[in-house]
Amino acid sequence: MSSQIYLYEYIICDYMVVEAYRKTGRDFTFPGYEPRFPRTPSYNIQHYRFMIEVHYNERYIVGEAEFTFKLNRRVDEITLDAVNMDIKRVLIDDMDIVYSYNGRELKLELPRKEAGHTYKVNVSYEVVEPRYGFHFVDEIPMIYTQGETIWNRYWLPIYDEPNMKFTTEGIIKVPRNWMAFSNGELIRRWEEGDWGIWHYKNEFRIPSYLIAVIAGEMYIQEEYIDGIKLEYIVPAIYRDRIETTFKNTPDIMRFFNEWIGIKYPYKVYRQAAARNFLVGGMENLTLTIINDNYLMDEHSRMDFRVEGLLSHELAHQWFGDLVTCRDWSHIWINEGFASFLHNLYYRHWLGNDEYIYMLILDMDTYLAEYRNRYSRPPVYRVYRYPEELFDRHVYQRGALILNMLMNLTGEKKFRRVVKTFLKKFRYSNADTEDFRKVLEEVTGENYEWFFETFFYNSGHPKIEVRYTYNRSEGGIVIDIEQKQGDDAPDIYKLPIEIEIKFLDGSNKRIKYRLDDRRTTLFISSTKKPKYVLIDPNLKLFAEITPKYGIDTYEHIILESDSTYWKVLSVRALGKEVSKRAVDILYHVILNERFYGIAREAAKSLGNIGIEYAKKKLLELTKIDLDPRVKASVVEALGNYRGEEIGEALIQIIEDESEGYSVRAAAFLSMAKSRYSRTKDYLKKYIDTPSYSNIITLYILRAYGEIADEESYHVIKEYTRYGKPENIRRGAIEQLGNFPDKIEVYKLLKEYAINDGERIRRSIVAACRKLLTPRCLEILDKIISMEESGFVAKEALLTKRLIEKSQERPEEFKNIKEKISEIEERYRKLSNRIDMLEHRF
Repeated sequence: MSSQIYLYEYIICDYMVVEAYRKTGRDFTFPGYEPRFPRTPSYNIQHYRFMIEVHYNERYIVGEAEFTFKLNRRVDEITLDAVNMDIKRVLIDDMDIVYSYNGRELKLELPRKEAGHTYKVNVSYEVVEPRYGFHFVDEIPMIYTQGETIWNRYWLPIYDEPNMKFTTEGIIKVPRNWMAFSNGELIRRWEEGDWGIWHYKNEFRIPSYLIAVIAGEMYIQEEYIDGIKLEYIVPAIYRDRIETTFKNTPDIMRFFNEWIGIKYPYKVYRQAAARNFLVGGMENLTLTIINDNYLMDEHSRMDFRVEGLLSHELAHQWFGDLVTCRDWSHIWINEGFASFLHNLYYRHWLGNDEYIYMLILDMDTYLAEYRNRYSRPPVYRVYRYPEELFDRHVYQRGALILNMLMNLTGEKKFRRVVKTFLKKFRYSNADTEDFRKVLEEVTGENYEWFFETFFYNSGHPKIEVRYTYNRSEGGIVIDIEQKQGDDAPDIYKLPIEIEIKFLDGSNKRIKYRLDDRRTTLFISSTKKPKYVLIDPNLKLFAEITPKYGIDTYEHIILESDSTYWKVLSVRALGKEVSKRAVDILYHVILNERFYGIAREAAKSLGNIGIEYAKKKLLELTKIDLDPRVKASVVEALGNYRGEEIGEALIQIIEDESEGYSVRAAAFLSMAKSRYSRTKDYLKKYIDTPSYSNIITLYILRAYGEIADEESYHVIKEYTRYGKPENIRRGAIEQLGNFPDKIEVYKLLKEYAINDGERIRRSIVAACRKLLTPRCLEILDKIISMEESGFVAKEALLTKRLIEKSQERPEEFKNIKEKISEIEERYRKLSNRIDMLEHRF
């Protein structure tokens, strides 16, 4: 009896220790959130075949699902996910059966109950205007599906969770002048009267969310790469954009085949563009669908890259499709690896500077969410909507953690880990512990500490570094302090590298393991250092803040080979309000070979805020720069005032040879500079065609910046039905600049009720700008209507922010401008995410 008591006490104590160590974050959950675990189905689908007849004009589909399943254990019935369907008939083994249907679940009574028995099921049904999953496009004749996370249940009666995989088959009946595409190989195409029928078969096991269809008046172009058929599919009106958009697909495919060590597993790979696609892209097996906003003309290549999106989705064919996360709490396996691999492709394509810069931008994006919204562990079960987990804590943080892991193991060994993991779990499911065990098996090392620290805890190392040279003591004193908050482990034990550059040009590298909140290192040296770099090659997942002087930053910028520390130093100079800092940054923009550092220097010039910085920025508008750098120069001018800014920007606006992003930024900066003739130019150019309508969207933001009566009416006009959807979304968000207009709240409520998910996202963004109690009714309406976590979670966060503002009205009144500034930075970072995939 006593031994049992001691054992019980030990378990409790151990549990308390673990819970005290694990940090679950802040502000992610809401009342009613509970831990969610994967279902344990009583059956396994073996093969799933669907036949759909698409009635585009009437907005409904007629369907039949036929599938075989094997019973795992003796039960009386099985349950299928099926939402808002008109079930016509259900057969098992060709016999009518008793079934029940409540609008969300279809329960089938089994004629035989034995475990191990295999059944064939046929379900005939109709669906009118599915709310999710199956989308009828208004602007052009087209339909598409989007199954992730649990949306295929709105047009297919199916088991709709990621932990069951099966082969699939699709027969799609569409108007005869359409083309239709689905997973796997095209078996046959034929015509019956006014119908065209397309039959596809996929022989590889996939979860339900990867089943996909896209159809419409399309154009297709094909090529072969190492025996794999590549198909590029676009709306017929965009056939001239195929080469510009998809030209690097063969190189991406070859790189992944070589780096991963497992050749692309399927015979065909399709990339299809859909109008108003819900997200940036979706990695359905053999059929990636992307938003047609990302189809590129030649001019857009000056300042945009679509390869981030394309490589991210192609990487999913291994991580997500070949191996699938066991449940949504482990979604980092899909999204973290895809983000990591697309960064590696950029290294292959554009070099190591680009790779490091991608990691820096990943950290920026993660930190924007961490600082301004919430924190949570990447592996986390407490949520309401699966989509909530598709955030910066799994995409960008996931990529950064994997980069750190690769550097700990060594790249060659890490590639063996990746290959072994994919081979072991191919065509099945895996979770975080499965990956850890493979990692330990291949490396022979214990990595529990790493996974506990970075996957099962929120927060991250936040490190401040200082150094001094003590001539009398004959050494360098380096002070490294961990300053992470309460939502992170108190102490991170980290292997770090330190690089010291001396005045005589020599270098010294040191390896050290941090294991205290504050560490002071004494490095014996008779030579004075020029600078000290912690983690010069960005191997750690950590937020490092140097506390150096302007001389040191200048040495780093001009002499260091570390792209990471050059960016840190350039950003630090943006806080130095001095002529010297301006001159250093100006020199960087003119002479730095890598655009990313020059771009950061332009942003820092915008932050300094003195007249001399404005003068230098104006000079830079007249110089031929990389369009990505010039866009940052133009954007930085928006932080200054003066008629001369507007006059300089006119030259850019009227020069059609400038990049789309450069001209777009000019309109917004013109409005911010308070140039007297701004609205003349906004009116003249508002309908200028551009990549992803970026010029129109920035002009709408410029009107939002001006925020007068005339601007309001222009913005309102562009929210109307009939405008391209992404323009409507941009205009609706700008309504958030008019908190005193009662009509704004009426419009937002009207659109919330009558429009779809993407428009509601913009309504929530407008409410976040407005930050008034009048928005609460609108947000409550959206929360009650929306099942998509992409929208509902943002509405919940915004509602909480407004409610807090009412508790401390004076405090929130003073910081509202700061919130707008933070949201603007977050928006800029999120623009980059849109080019990758989900979900903002």
